[in-house]
Amino acid sequence: MLDIPIESGKADLVATTQVLEHITDHQTAVKELARILKPGGHLLITVPQPPAPWPEGGHVREGYFIDDLVSLLQPLGLELRHQDYFLTRSTQELILRVHRFNNLFPAIFPIRELSLSPEQRRGDSPYGLLGLFRKE
Repeated sequence: MLDIPIESGKADLVATTQVLEHITDHQTAVKELARILKPGGHLLITVPQPPAPWPEGGHVREGYFIDDLVSLLQPLGLELRHQDYFLTRSTQELILRVHRFNNLFPAIFPIRELSLSPEQRRGDSPYGLLGLFRKE
C-alpha cells in the first residue's frame, strides 16, 4: 500500500479491510489510496477499533476510532460519508462460546448484527469500524 502501481485518479472505488493497522507508515498508505481515487471516488476502509478483545499479532497499532480516520483522510480531500460498526461484543462472545465445537456450527453469527442499527452496534463494544469516504 505504500507504492500502488496504479495511475493517479483512476479508481472509482478503493477498499481496504483490516490492513491499515498493520502498516507502520499509515500516512503514506492513505496518501496512496487518495492518490489513485478519481474525484468523486469512494474509499471503503475497515479497521479494528480499540480496545482489542484479544491479542493481535502483526499489528503496529491497536486500531482506530472514527476521529483517527477522519484526521488521517480529511487533509487528503476525503470526506466521511458513512460510518458503521461490526463484530460487536455480543457476537464475539457467541463466537467464543461455540468455537469449542470446532466447525460444527456455520459461521453465520455476525449476520444477526444486520438486524441492529449502527447506533446499536456502536453501543455493543464493536471490534470493527467501517468508514466510507468520498474524494472531493
